[in-house]
Parts: sequence; structure tokens; C-alpha cells
Amino acid sequence: MSKNKSTSIFASVVFLKVQEFARRPVTEQARMRAQLDAVVAVTTAELAPASRIVLEASDGIAVVVLADPAGALRLAERAMAAVAAGLPLSVGINHGAVQTMRSDGMVGDGIAVAVLLAAGVAGRVSKVGQESFVEGMLAAYRDTAAQGEKYVRSLVQKVKF
Repeated sequence: MSKNKSTSIFASVVFLKVQEFARRPVTEQARMRAQLDAVVAVTTAELAPASRIVLEASDGIAVVVLADPAGALRLAERAMAAVAAGLPLSVGINHGAVQTMRSDGMVGDGIAVAVLLAAGVAGRVSKVGQESFVEGMLAAYRDTAAQGEKYVRSLVQKVKF
């Protein structure tokens, strides 16, 4: 059996990225890394150890959640509470294929997309500001929900349900 044998699985990947981590002084990086480790410990507590894999990244942490997309979403939502505590955190989440590599950890689209989403959020927040970004996202969600409600009402009317 080759030591590089891989297995493909579907998983949810939550990538927690500290914004502008590399630009910060080493002492601040160490403090933020400790805060991030604490966030991961708290947010993954409800997940069974066998259902999650925690991977280190240079500017954050990826948590691969197996067979529990709702648990991954709850983890991401709870991690965002760390922003209120002063940790400049961006969260990317994706559900997709990943490959376990016995010698290299994990690779795959699920991880890559989560990392890209977190980087995109971090870039947008640094450009427009956190409050403006959150307000824009909330407005988009409200518009989407209103459109969905209108669509469902029209379907109900068509079938006279």
C-alpha cells in the first residue's frame, strides 16, 4: 500500500482567517494565534472529535467537518462572535470534495473555495469597512428573502394550495 494513497470524501470546510495577519508585529501575531486557537476550541466543542479535522494555515485555521453541514454552519456563526471580542476574523465556508492524503493532510476544492471565500471577505472588509460590509450583506439577504417569499406565494396561488 502506497503511503500517498488518497481517499475522496465530501465535507464542509470552515476557514477562519485573521485579517492582515502577515502585516502585524510578531507579538501581535502570537496573541491573535492564541485567540484563534481559543475560538476553535470553543466552536468545535459540540462536534465529535472523530467528525472534524483541524488544519493549520499561515494566517488561520481550516476546520474540516465530516457529515455535518449544519454543524459546520453553526461553527462558522459562533466563530464570527469573536469579531465582537476584537479578533479581526473572516470566515469562509464551503461544502465539497476533499481528499485525505496520508502524508500531506488534505487537499481539494472544498478547502480551496473556503480559503478563497475567507480571503475575499477579508479583502472586502478592509476596503469598505466591517460595518458597511455587514450592512450590505444584510440588505442582500433581505432582498433574497423577499424575492423567495414572493416566488413561494405565486406558486401557492398557482396551485391554489
